[in-house]
Amino acid sequence: AERVGFKPTVRLGRTPDFESGPFDHSGIFPSAKVLYSPLCDKYWRSFFIPLIFATFTLEYNIFETMKNSWNFWGLLALGVCIILSVGKFTGSKRTVNVKGLATQEVMADHVIWPIVIRDIDNDLQSLYASINEKTGSVVGFLKSNGIEDDDISITAPTVTDRKAYEYSNEHIASRYQMQQVITVSSNDIDQVRALMSRQGELLAKGIATTTDYDYQVSFEYNGLNGLKPQMVETATRNAREVAQKFANDSGSRLGKIQTASQGQFSISDRDSNTPWIKIVRVVTSVTYYLK
Repeated sequence: AERVGFKPTVRLGRTPDFESGPFDHSGIFPSAKVLYSPLCDKYWRSFFIPLIFATFTLEYNIFETMKNSWNFWGLLALGVCIILSVGKFTGSKRTVNVKGLATQEVMADHVIWPIVIRDIDNDLQSLYASINEKTGSVVGFLKSNGIEDDDISITAPTVTDRKAYEYSNEHIASRYQMQQVITVSSNDIDQVRALMSRQGELLAKGIATTTDYDYQVSFEYNGLNGLKPQMVETATRNAREVAQKFANDSGSRLGKIQTASQGQFSISDRDSNTPWIKIVRVVTSVTYYLK
């Protein structure tokens, strides 16, 4: 080629026309593009063709290495993001469940006082007349001490034939027993309690009132709806104080409420000696987030 005036030229490095990938339009890798004359002899061709192939192989391996490296760093970055996201998500789900108690002492606002009268006789008519007389005396006693007619109810008398039972004693002196129940239902607790302590006046008239398991004095409290908002607020505040103490001890900050539930209100006697004094109680359960 030199004898005829031609000299092969080799241009290494990337060419300006590198636009669409690792190959240009001539089909030769840009980093080893060879420009030579068509008149080059077979010696030049036998030298440059292996050189072009070797250069192409080297460049391709470098490209694959960089591509794998990019995949590695991309996966690594993705993993770090997932770990941080899971850690943040798990941290936000840290919660503490606490309970708050609120109690209040109240006076009963309603009383039910059953007065039971019993009498026995062998003659039903005489027995009925006696029960009616005693019932009238009891009702008069109640009305004369301020109990209204609407607060007094009288049930129908019940009669028991004690000799009608197979296991009864044949030597029973009085065959029939009659019972009458007079019920006082009033909102005036003090007045009814005062009359209960004066039942001795009925005994002076020959009227004995009996106490039965089925007929016991009942004191009730019906003003619960007026107490609910205040007591729930108190119980929730007490629950938050407990949660705040827990957060402080654990080195956390108390967050918002996740869930909250109100327990049932309960009303019970303060003690067995003063059943007209009641204790109202409620427990709330609150779950807070911890930061």
